[in-house]
Amino acid sequence: MEKQEDQKKKRGPHEGHRERLKEFILRDEVEGLPPHNVLELLLFYVIPRKDTNLIAHDLLDRFKSISGVINAPVEQLREVQGIGDHAATFLHMLPQLFRVYSEDCMREKETSSYEEIVDYIKAKFSGMDKEKVMIFSLDSKFSVIGADVVSEGSMSGAPIDIRSILSAVLKRNARHVIMAHNHPGGFVTPSPDDIEATKNVRNALSVTGIALLDHIIVSTQKTFSMANSKRYGEIFRTVQRL
Repeated sequence: MEKQEDQKKKRGPHEGHRERLKEFILRDEVEGLPPHNVLELLLFYVIPRKDTNLIAHDLLDRFKSISGVINAPVEQLREVQGIGDHAATFLHMLPQLFRVYSEDCMREKETSSYEEIVDYIKAKFSGMDKEKVMIFSLDSKFSVIGADVVSEGSMSGAPIDIRSILSAVLKRNARHVIMAHNHPGGFVTPSPDDIEATKNVRNALSVTGIALLDHIIVSTQKTFSMANSKRYGEIFRTVQRL
């Protein structure tokens, strides 16, 4: 009897905490949890024998948000007490896993709404800390049939290779194209190089009868559609032949 009482004291007030949090997963209610509890849940499965609540708080103190944590470089994650190689690799893997999941979901759809395509594009850039330019090929039903990285680095630092873009979209037999690139720094306002590159790609595609529908700029928190903006929308309604 005394032994049982001693075991209860050792368990402390947080006994059953993990099981209570897991119930949120089973009820599809993770969105209702505070950020530190969401991180706790993730860490349960890679740090089974430690108090992951404290580690979750330390991660949020360092990286400010859940997205900040999972987008952080492995080297910086390891600097947080309690995060070893295994946990750091697990957290770093999540954005890559989201991209695979998102692409798989899109592949199963015969048609997609514009909002779904934008969500898919955002997912493709999830966790990327370097600027990349991608071309998304769409068929006649506006379903995404392919995504190709055509450049790495800023628009000014890595000029767009028009031939690579044409090769990618023609290979996929695209009818429409959406161009996208990310600004890891957080700003989504198009630069002069972004605007010039958009016009060049539009003009090159028009020769083959393929329409450039949009150029979307993605950051960690925001997304900017040039086609849906008053300032840049005309670019996609006006074609200058090469």
